[in-house]
Amino acid sequence: MKLNLGCGKSRFPGWVSVDQIDYGDNTVFDLDKLTNSGRKMPFENDSCSEFILSHVIEHLHDTLGLFDELYRIAKPGAICHVAVPFAFSDESIEDQTHVRQFTFNSFCFFSQPVYCNADYGYRGDWHCEKINVFVSKKYEGMQHAALVELCKTQRNIGLNITADLIAVKPARAQKVELVRVPRIDFQFV
Repeated sequence: MKLNLGCGKSRFPGWVSVDQIDYGDNTVFDLDKLTNSGRKMPFENDSCSEFILSHVIEHLHDTLGLFDELYRIAKPGAICHVAVPFAFSDESIEDQTHVRQFTFNSFCFFSQPVYCNADYGYRGDWHCEKINVFVSKKYEGMQHAALVELCKTQRNIGLNITADLIAVKPARAQKVELVRVPRIDFQFV
């Protein structure tokens, strides 16, 4: 099974669409009400092989609750494709419906090794395989390290960011030496 989460009106053939609004042909579920609620998504453990979250999680208060639940229903090795505005873009900062922002390392916090110094009750373990940052074509040809630094320090260099996360089952230990920094690629638009 493949899930298109927070789908709105977007549909993909062969995918199950999930949104908090009933569009008549989707599963209705509020992705932001999971932690400590006892609610679970209406899918079996280890039943999903792929997820899409396109411009969804920046609107959610409870991303750890969501990724914990996705982990429950993910098959080992399931892939989760996430797209969000880059933290220092106007789209990310100015949209009043956004409750959080994402940068290069934000997706590492969905892995167990990052929690070596804290325990928030989160049990999911997603390895962030790679990050793509979308930037203007005018920066094409710039050295990788310089472009990373520019995205961190100046507004509207990075426009959007995508991440591919892989469900690691069984979950890894909460040990700092197991933290893996994702590969960062740039896409010029």
